[in-house]
Amino acid sequence: MQVIMTATGEVKQVPNGYARNYLLPHKLATAATPEAIVQADAQQAQRAADQAAQQSVYSALAAKVAGTTVTYEVKASEAGRLFRAVHAEDIVGQLQSQGIVVPALSVTVPPIKQVGAYEATLRLPDQPACHFTVTIIAQ
Repeated sequence: MQVIMTATGEVKQVPNGYARNYLLPHKLATAATPEAIVQADAQQAQRAADQAAQQSVYSALAAKVAGTTVTYEVKASEAGRLFRAVHAEDIVGQLQSQGIVVPALSVTVPPIKQVGAYEATLRLPDQPACHFTVTIIAQ
C-alpha cells in the first residue's frame, strides 16, 4: 500500500497491515491517492524552495558578521574587572544596533568578566561557524 508520511511528505510503499493498523490510525501517514500525491509533491517543492531561501539568508548573515568587531561599553573597576558579566544577549543587542539581526541562541561567547578583546562565535544551521571580535571597554 502506498502512503504519504505526514511528517516528511514522502510517498512510501509499506505493507497493508502496517499502514492500516499503525500508520493511518496514529495519523503518521495518509492514504496515497493521485490527488494527495500531487499535493505532497507540491508541498515538498515548496519546502525545498523555503529551505534554499533560508540558506541564502543564513549565508548572507554569516558573511556580514564574519570579521565584524563589536564594541561594548560597561562599568568596570580601575583594575579592569567588570561590575557585571557580559552575556550573549548583550552582544546580540550591540549587533542589532549595528543593523545586524541574529538569533540570540546562535551567538556563543566565553565568560567575559574583564576589559579586553574576546572572540565570539555565530553558529547558524547548515553553515560553518563564523567568528567575530567583541571588544569590552570601561565606561
